[in-house]
Amino acid sequence: MTALALGRAAEDRVAPPAAPPAPPHGSALRLAGVVKSFGSTVILDDIALDVAPGEFLAIVGRSGSGKSTLLRLIAGLDRPSAGRIELDGRRLDGSVAATRMMFQEARLLPWRRIGQNVLVGAPPGTPQAAAQAVLHQVGLADRATAWPAELSGGQRQRVALARALISRPRLMLLDEPLGALDALTRLDMQDLIARIWRSEGFSAILVTHDVAEAVRLADRVVVLENGRIAETWRIAAPRPRPRTDAAAAALEAAILARLLGREG
Repeated sequence: MTALALGRAAEDRVAPPAAPPAPPHGSALRLAGVVKSFGSTVILDDIALDVAPGEFLAIVGRSGSGKSTLLRLIAGLDRPSAGRIELDGRRLDGSVAATRMMFQEARLLPWRRIGQNVLVGAPPGTPQAAAQAVLHQVGLADRATAWPAELSGGQRQRVALARALISRPRLMLLDEPLGALDALTRLDMQDLIARIWRSEGFSAILVTHDVAEAVRLADRVVVLENGRIAETWRIAAPRPRPRTDAAAAALEAAILARLLGREG
């Protein structure tokens, strides 16, 4: 395992102190000897991974390395061909109510207003006031009566995040949720996800092609290569993390070098 601490560039503005993190209520996750194959094609091979309650883990890798397949297994949307997945000490067998997943597309229902979209998938009887509360968390308290077509791409992803939050998940799975956004909106969404993760205390697993995003958000970055965990990088840095930083750039370069097979 490689560990680097991120410093703060002198020219960066000093960020306001972060609020104390909420006590972690996230799930503990364990994968032991997990294999996923389709016929003779092995997608994931002997995956061993632990995620502590409240930890933020990022998974990076080339296209086809098995990142999204791994996330689907953790979500209970698919089953491993071999090995064991445990959530809070119990073997995972199908999807779990306390796990929520965000995708690259917001997947909003165009015929429902935003407040109603937030309630999709929520426990029966969840009041509209709960939808309004999570819309407030993501900065869209005034858009509850809008239609999805009236929102920007970034706003739609905020709605998707609100919809995931309404059930107070213990595990949040993020499958490249910011990949279709422009650079500035993506940075704003990173700030929002980091702030909400810190305030809610859930465990989070992010799949991304953006190494800078992984370094900025995660406690650990896992490199997946040919269906196996090739290396893990622990990030020892206080939050909130600056958007530009020499140490962060060095860490990103090291992970990219590993992804591209250029390590020395």
